[in-house]
Amino acid sequence: MKDKPSQLRSAHSLTLSYEIPIERTKEFWDGIERGKVLTTRCRDCGSISFPPQTDCSECLASDVEWIELSKEAELEAYTKITYPPESFRDRAPYIVGIGRLKEGVKVLAWVIGADITELEVGMRLELVVERSPEGDVGYFFRPA
Repeated sequence: MKDKPSQLRSAHSLTLSYEIPIERTKEFWDGIERGKVLTTRCRDCGSISFPPQTDCSECLASDVEWIELSKEAELEAYTKITYPPESFRDRAPYIVGIGRLKEGVKVLAWVIGADITELEVGMRLELVVERSPEGDVGYFFRPA
């Protein structure tokens, strides 16, 4: 009896496309389009979430309000991505960092306007919204 192959391979490419419903976080995406980074704050306990949550992760309440985040941040960690996921291959290499905002929330974002050698933990960053040459809009950190 012949052994069955353990894997099947195809010479054809497979491309997946996802549609992610954004009704509950539409205010966030609308804010980005207006040049603002918005998130949610629980009206019951005051906890601020980022990314925005429609239910509080601290007290589980569903009564949240939208607030604009400050632009001031402190760099807590960073790394240079040389071998990115396929969806970002055309943008490599790039730097991502974690910044703690005045409100206490941590934000993960690309760091632009600086070389990796210019960055250090504790330095001041500014959270900015910019449009890429391809027309995509997003939020980034830039040295303050």
